[in-house]
Amino acid sequence: MVLDNIAGLMPKDGTLFLGGAETVLGISEIFRPVPEQRGVYGLVTD
Repeated sequence: MVLDNIAGLMPKDGTLFLGGAETVLGISEIFRPVPEQRGVYGLVTD
């Protein structure tokens, strides 16, 4: 999956910025939303 490839290239503290019509929710469990930051996702490291 594309998101798996992106996650593999990102540093552990990296962020993914998506447009208003894009989301990873329900598609990938590798990313989680950054609180109070619309369209910004961080890697799940736990």
